[in-house]
Amino acid sequence: MQNEVLKVARLDLYDPLTKKLLGDLSFKLDAGEALHIIGENGTGKTALIRSIFADYKFYKGLIDLRQKDFSYLPQLSPRRPKLPIDLGEICSQEFSFYPKTMMKRPLGGASGGERKRAMLAKVFSEDKALIVLDEPLNHLDTNAQAQVAQWLGQYLESGGTLIYTGHIGGLPHTKTLDLEKWKC
Repeated sequence: MQNEVLKVARLDLYDPLTKKLLGDLSFKLDAGEALHIIGENGTGKTALIRSIFADYKFYKGLIDLRQKDFSYLPQLSPRRPKLPIDLGEICSQEFSFYPKTMMKRPLGGASGGERKRAMLAKVFSEDKALIVLDEPLNHLDTNAQAQVAQWLGQYLESGGTLIYTGHIGGLPHTKTLDLEKWKC
């Protein structure tokens, strides 16, 4: 029997203005599984992720998160911060999608894809049993997307648990939660 990491039951999700986004949503996730939450923009993918991890309080229903030690990558802001640091200060561990040559790039001059690579590298280097990624492939070129997907596949093969959002597709052997079915 696998260990349950997350249980969501009869969840109604609202936006801050009390418009119901999702209704009567139920699912569970066991250790070692991957869950791909899909839906169009505005269907509630990010609100659902934020609700699960106690950052968003506009819901009714049960959210039982049993794995409290996790790494989380939110969607990146389109704004470019003007900080006097380079990408290597975010993460100095090299990955195929995040080479050492990229680490000297100033954060303020980095593209959205470069910043995303640095943040993914930071999350992956934390070596947690649960990783949560909100739109992890946005801003990445096709080659970087393939490299990130390969790393995630290896993470899952090693027994890691993954929750990630997107629009279509997904990793092999992944449960898919299509929010269109619960949209209000």
